[in-house]
Amino acid sequence: MEFFKIRNKPLAAFVTNRINQTQAALEYGANNPLLSSEIIDKCNSQRVNPNGLKPYFKQAYQLALNKWNKHIQHHSALPLFRDIQCFDPRFIRTQINRQNIISYVNIIEFQNPANVLLDKWSIYCRMEEIIEEGELDLDKYWNEKSITLPNLSKIALIYIWLPVAGVDVERSFSDYKNILSEKRMRLSEKSISMLNLLYHNQN
Repeated sequence: MEFFKIRNKPLAAFVTNRINQTQAALEYGANNPLLSSEIIDKCNSQRVNPNGLKPYFKQAYQLALNKWNKHIQHHSALPLFRDIQCFDPRFIRTQINRQNIISYVNIIEFQNPANVLLDKWSIYCRMEEIIEEGELDLDKYWNEKSITLPNLSKIALIYIWLPVAGVDVERSFSDYKNILSEKRMRLSEKSISMLNLLYHNQN
């Protein structure tokens, strides 16, 4: 988060991408953990077979993945961040099923879109533009679209700049620790969601 703050870049649009990458890394590690070159070198210097450590690493990855699934996958903000991906043109044009505006229900303006907004959305989805590889500056992209897609640009600039603070993350993990204590390991997804709502809105 500090990287984005220092460079004054919008963070919200990248949250889900990082979540997906972390999830994939944990799932891969739980099935086939890769040992770093430092660990292999250390094992060789101690005359230990590094492959003998793999079951322990698999177990550690699996424990991390279990906690990840309990805490992150049920976080109340995750659906919103997933929907914010629609403001990345590369995401929206990768698959045709991503171009249905009403599927982004967590974006209030898309719940009952006016015809003008639908027209601009259609233009956005069909735009043929060359987007270079690497990180896309979404702030610059949507500011440049303020003339051709004014309504959509205004909405996009609000959502990509949603504040994400470390304090909120730490507080949510603290709440989840209270919700999913050692004595409450069998809560259903619905119960977790309801308790999460209560914890975050109790004040």
